[in-house]
Amino acid sequence: MTSNTRENLDTDHTTELLHRQQYETADRAADLARRLGAMAAALRDGDLPDTSEPMEFGARDVDSAFTELTDLRADATAAGHIPAIDARLLPVTPAAVDPDQALARFRDLQYRIHEERNTYTTRPDGTEDPSACADHHDQLEALSAEAADTMAALDAHLSTGGRLPALWGDAHP
Repeated sequence: MTSNTRENLDTDHTTELLHRQQYETADRAADLARRLGAMAAALRDGDLPDTSEPMEFGARDVDSAFTELTDLRADATAAGHIPAIDARLLPVTPAAVDPDQALARFRDLQYRIHEERNTYTTRPDGTEDPSACADHHDQLEALSAEAADTMAALDAHLSTGGRLPALWGDAHP
């Protein structure tokens, strides 16, 4: 059981504030995603979406919320209220990461992203097919997210004292 010392109360308050801000940011991001999803559906149907409510305001709102959340987290970490590496946020535990496989996977994903960008083409008349364009962007988004998760897992592994990928260990200056 924790005592009600000033330090514990500060930590509890900071943690509660951080969690509340995370939920508020998630709600803002979910709302923006819903609105963007409606726009994507309209584009896929060949319609022009309603632009009466510009998305850039929603995007700026989410970006601002992320900035505030990041700043709060950095301040809480610097004050010692939360650990510098929060294992609950990692996609996998560092012990489960094989750095050689993670590096190979990341490089493969980068190649696939490059190939996806290079293989997307327009119609013979130079116009874009809304469905093909949406599929292309969905594929790029999925590959980029997987690459980011892979690199985050490798970063967490290395940040917690894990070994370097063999290819990095053989590098010469």
